[in-house]
Amino acid sequence: MTVNLPYSLETIPEKIEEYYASNNFASLMVYLDLEEDFKTACQKVKKSMDGIKKSLLPIGTATLIEFYVNFLPQFVLEDFSRGTGSKCSIVISNVPGYMKPVTYGGA
Repeated sequence: MTVNLPYSLETIPEKIEEYYASNNFASLMVYLDLEEDFKTACQKVKKSMDGIKKSLLPIGTATLIEFYVNFLPQFVLEDFSRGTGSKCSIVISNVPGYMKPVTYGGA
């Protein structure tokens, strides 16, 4: 199964004053094996995503998309977008939050 996942490129701010809302993410195409057992499937997905989080894939994808947007003609971008989306079995559109708990002022 091919899944298109948003991957947040934001860092966790140290202070509440440094926080700002933005939409800085990369859309990653991930290939997942289908499993009969849900627990096994979740473990495989976690292992796969843990590897992606430690790789250059998210920043490389974001850089490539930035290049496409700034240097390629509009008709090429449209064709690329249609082709990429049609190759996915499912698209997930919720950008995940921070990977560790974030608190400000003890709350």
